[in-house]
Amino acid sequence: LAWRNGCGGYGGKSNWCEDKLADEPALWKCMQPNLVTPWDETKTEVRCIDHAARNKAEFEEYLSKYSKKSGLPLTHQRFVEPTVYASAPVRLRRLSERDLAGHILNYCRRVQTYSQLNSNCQTFTA
Repeated sequence: LAWRNGCGGYGGKSNWCEDKLADEPALWKCMQPNLVTPWDETKTEVRCIDHAARNKAEFEEYLSKYSKKSGLPLTHQRFVEPTVYASAPVRLRRLSERDLAGHILNYCRRVQTYSQLNSNCQTFTA
């Protein structure tokens, strides 16, 4: 969950894409013009990115790569102290893209308003 229109408002920059700091990130290049609008801090948006990490270890490596542990300059860091809060085997079978979209939208519907303190950047991986 994140600010509504956040990716469009930030020029297609996403912490979950390797090319975040590129002049024209790949996400920006593929965005439809109607998605390029100022963000709204009061509303929630769902973002679904197919990340390259294949397992929990690779995901944690990605988090560390862009955290203060990496030694990167502060301007290149994306995560302060990344923590995997919980992890368990995936319990969904025969999950189509349509099914996944439905699960994400059902979850988002339960979170009607956006709060940076309580619901910022909730990330789920499978």
